[in-house]
Amino acid sequence: MEHVVWEDGWPRAGLGVPTASPQPCAAAAAARRAPQLGMRCRWRVAQGWDVFLGYDGKLTKSPDEAFRVVAGLRPGGTVSLEALSRPGHFLRHRCGRLELGVSDDSALFAADASWMALPGLASSPCTTVSLRSVNFPDSYARHKNGELWSNTFEMSDVFLQDATWIPEPV
Repeated sequence: MEHVVWEDGWPRAGLGVPTASPQPCAAAAAARRAPQLGMRCRWRVAQGWDVFLGYDGKLTKSPDEAFRVVAGLRPGGTVSLEALSRPGHFLRHRCGRLELGVSDDSALFAADASWMALPGLASSPCTTVSLRSVNFPDSYARHKNGELWSNTFEMSDVFLQDATWIPEPV
């Protein structure tokens, strides 16, 4: 938890610079796994379990549920995650849950499907990522009880772990 700092009342992870490109990290610059535009990856939970961000709002063990990192549907240094096996379907939050959805070209969908890719909240900020909601900037993509949620930041070890992901190229 030592790399979570507070600025202007907001939690900032690691270096705190929202970007889709690599950020400097003295400890492991070469190993940085920041999501790059075009990157195809599965998003492993940071706890080291063999489960990943899934398509149906739950964690999955399926190797087929991977995402392509694209420029955010809402501009401003954001990223969106498009399902590899379902082109045009993006990971979005709705009513606090994470799900795949097809854009209806609304500003709401664009915001719901856009994320700030930040260094991981819980561990190894050079090799992990936390996804902060664009239109609810105090909320992060996390898993809880095997389901996927967008929840308000909590300063607890459990939340920090649950909101930290390891992007693994496929």
